[in-house]
Amino acid sequence: MTTNPPVRRLADWSADRLRDLADEYGTPLYVLDPDRVRENADRLRAAFPETEVSYALKANTTRAVLEAVEQCGLGAECASAGEVQRAIDA
Repeated sequence: MTTNPPVRRLADWSADRLRDLADEYGTPLYVLDPDRVRENADRLRAAFPETEVSYALKANTTRAVLEAVEQCGLGAECASAGEVQRAIDA
């Protein structure tokens, strides 16, 4: 049995680093961790090795997330033509 990685809480992040990012990019700001996306995708594939695992684009269509999902070999579950186009572009 594998152990899930710990949930990252806001307190786990450097407040100074987050302020610097907000100053640089403005707010609201979504900070994503593509490595964590890949880790989660790999855990899903390992948990269901005989199943095609797909990512629901409705959850997040950010290019960095879609590229990470694609790199892990997950499929794309799309609910609109726009989501299909974003998946193809990534």
